[in-house]
Amino acid sequence: QQANLLSGLGEALFQQSRYEEAIQTWQEGIQLYRLLRDSDHTARLYARSARAAWFIDQPRGLAICKEGLAAVENATESTGLAMLVHEAARAHYFNGFPTEAHQLCRQALAMAEHLGNVEVRADALATLGILQDTPPEEALQALEKATELAEANGLLNIASRARMNLGTLTK
Repeated sequence: QQANLLSGLGEALFQQSRYEEAIQTWQEGIQLYRLLRDSDHTARLYARSARAAWFIDQPRGLAICKEGLAAVENATESTGLAMLVHEAARAHYFNGFPTEAHQLCRQALAMAEHLGNVEVRADALATLGILQDTPPEEALQALEKATELAEANGLLNIASRARMNLGTLTK
C-alpha cells in the first residue's frame, strides 16, 4: 500500500511541476517495489522519474533510464517495462544518441503492440516520428497514427505532443 501511495503522490507532485520532489518520492516507491519484486511498477516509476528529470536535467533522465533498465534487466514484458524502454528511447534521443533511440523506440512500440497498450503505443509512435533514422513517409504515418490513437483514447498530453511533432515534420 505504501508503494502505491508513493506512486500516486509522485504523480500529484509531477502535475504541479514539482519534479525534484516527484523524483525523490518515486525513488522511495522504487525501493519498496524492488523489495516486493514487482518489476512492472519498479520500471513504471523509473520511467516516470526519468520523465520528471527531463524537465530539470536531460542527462540525469538518461542516467535514471539506464539505472532502471539495469534494475529490471530480467523482467518479463509488461506495461511498466514498455514505458521505461520508451522513456529510454526519448532520453537517448534528447542526449544525442539517435541510433540507440531508434532501437529502443521500436522495441517499446513492439512491446506496447504485443501488450495491447494504447498509451505506450501512441507515445512511442509520437517519438518514432521525430527520430532521424525513421524514413519520412513512415515518420508521417507514425505521427498521424499517434494523434489518432491518443485523441480517440483521451490521451491529451500525448495527442498534443504528436500534433506538435507532426507540425514540426510538415512545416
